[in-house]
Amino acid sequence: MKKLFCILLCYCSLCQAQEYADYKLSDYKLPDIKRSSLDFKLNSDGSFATHETSDNTVYDIKGAIDATFNRYCTTRKFIGDQSARIYFAGFKNNSTRDENGENYKQSNLSTEISYMNDSRFYIRPNTWFWFVGGDVSFTYYQNKVKETEKDLGILIRPKLGLGWGRIERVQDARQAVYLLDKFSDYGLMKKHLSNEEVNQFAQLISTVKNKRFFR
Repeated sequence: MKKLFCILLCYCSLCQAQEYADYKLSDYKLPDIKRSSLDFKLNSDGSFATHETSDNTVYDIKGAIDATFNRYCTTRKFIGDQSARIYFAGFKNNSTRDENGENYKQSNLSTEISYMNDSRFYIRPNTWFWFVGGDVSFTYYQNKVKETEKDLGILIRPKLGLGWGRIERVQDARQAVYLLDKFSDYGLMKKHLSNEEVNQFAQLISTVKNKRFFR
């Protein structure tokens, strides 16, 4: 009896899930989206100590600043993804001991500045496009103990090309179909939406998900 009940339940679920089975995800087109974000991190910690047997102050301090800016844009004629990052980190102390048991100073500095660009300019929507972009980065590292060591790196990697085709992100359309199926299952929606109306609902989901709200 239990097996029969499970089979009937699965059959009913499958039947309910076919409410929008005729909708094709391949027909979905993303709306125009422009999204920008800035992530900023700052941290620091350290310690200071003095001892009665010594006139020296022992200290250990370090910190870092990390800022990343991202911008994403998609239209029928353009898809662009840009990212820029600035990173600084430093460390300094005088509490490291040598083989004679004496403290000595040590410091290092790390720096990274980078930019990434991936832009596609469509000659016609969903067909041929020009690809322009590349990566640029600057890194610098300095470590000082008794002698100073330095390392400098510069990377420039341009990209230029010609391509064809477009891959749409259809996750929001799939979510829209799932929500509409559930609304129908629970009797919350009596009207069956057309494929065009499903597209409009999915585009609304895409638009709202790419907006930032502050409380």
